[in-house]
Amino acid sequence: MTHKQAKKAMPYAPRNVEVLERLEIECCKCEGRGIYAVVRCPACNGTKKIGWKWQPKFGQMVIYENKVALITGVNPLKQDGQYDILLQISPLGIIPEVRVKVDDVTPILHWEDDIEPILKEAGYELIIKGMYNRIKCHIFEAKKLFSAPLIIIEQQNITRQEAVSLTVDALGKELENTSNKV
Repeated sequence: MTHKQAKKAMPYAPRNVEVLERLEIECCKCEGRGIYAVVRCPACNGTKKIGWKWQPKFGQMVIYENKVALITGVNPLKQDGQYDILLQISPLGIIPEVRVKVDDVTPILHWEDDIEPILKEAGYELIIKGMYNRIKCHIFEAKKLFSAPLIIIEQQNITRQEAVSLTVDALGKELENTSNKV
């Protein structure tokens, strides 16, 4: 993702992270069985699902103090399991790097590398169609792929990143509505 693309995706980033953290994905420790080495899985506590949590990676774009920044280094801290990250705030590399904690930044998730795999793990299928200057995004529940889509977003003159971000936002609203009805 370029600096310019990250700036366009910046308004959607906090909401996208919030929605994705609410999704439940298959536990990677017990592989969705709920049992690990003959006992209840310590990661998911036997529920077979866990919440997604962002982990910083070298080269990812983030928001820091309302500016787009590039992660240039990631160091796990031993005492509290947090990460200490190095950021390059200026796209030209003029300003020196800044060392911050992971809680001080908001990730700008790339639709293809980050958002799509998380949706897939949570049981959703993302389909994107683009024609001319029009983009159409659908989110289906993977088990109901041949039924009507859960979310449809169709817009003109926006990037795929923006279209996917709007679709994830709509998914969050849909999940809120269904949880309020129950």
